Amino acid sequence: QVVTQHEALDELLIPVLDRELKALDGVEHATLRLGAYELRDHLEITYRVVLDEAIELAKHFGGADSHKYINGVLDRLSSSLREAEKQQAK
Repeated sequence: QVVTQHEALDELLIPVLDRELKALDGVEHATLRLGAYELRDHLEITYRVVLDEAIELAKHFGGADSHKYINGVLDRLSSSLREAEKQQAK
C-alpha cells in the first residue's frame, strides 16, 4: 500500500519536513512514508509504537543521526493525524 500511495503520503509529509523531499536520503524517505502510512491508516497501532518502529529502522539502516530526524518528523505528523490520541497520552 505504501508504494501505491506514495504521492498521498508525501503530501502528508511535506508540511512537517524542514527540507525538500528530494533532499531526503532514500532510507529516510522510505521510513517516513511507512510511518506516515501507519499513522494515517493503522489506528490500531499506537503512535508511540509507530515512532519506535521507524526509529529502529532508521538506526539499523539509515545514517548516523537519521533516527533523530525520523523521530522529529513523525512526531510532528502524529500531532495532526493522531491529535486525540496524543492528548489522551499526556
